[in-house]
Amino acid sequence: MLKWIIIGGSILFIIWITTVYNGFVAAIEELHNRWNEIELHLRRRHDLVQYLMHILKERMAHDKELLSDVLIARGRALGANMLSERSEAEHSLTRKLKRLFSVIEGYPDLKADGDVFQLQKKITAVEGSISSSRQTYNYLIDELNFKQLTFPSRTIASAFGLKRHVYF
Repeated sequence: MLKWIIIGGSILFIIWITTVYNGFVAAIEELHNRWNEIELHLRRRHDLVQYLMHILKERMAHDKELLSDVLIARGRALGANMLSERSEAEHSLTRKLKRLFSVIEGYPDLKADGDVFQLQKKITAVEGSISSSRQTYNYLIDELNFKQLTFPSRTIASAFGLKRHVYF
């Protein structure tokens, strides 16, 4: 009888470990899917910024420094390897774009230009998508990190070498 209790308890323990581990795997996969969504929006924004810079390069001769700042920020964002570096670079690009959009307001001919207006609208829409995706991503990180810190799932996370994830 004791033998069957030990076997049954061992089987339940293995099922529990498997269930907790599979929960971690599912959460990590969802996190990767959300990151891919963010990457898609970021690439779209970078393409739109490049096209906008091409249009503005000739028309904003007096503000070449600002255009250069935006291009440098875009380059840093594209070249960042670590998530923390990427996050800071993307935030910097967002700040530079906001500054650029406010300067564009001072150019009546640019304000009236349909291409510039459409690009501003598209970039603003992509910014909203990035913000929304970032919120979802960071929420999922909160959930995953919480699972990894709470007992008893913490023991499973440690046993399988699962690391905490970084916010974006």
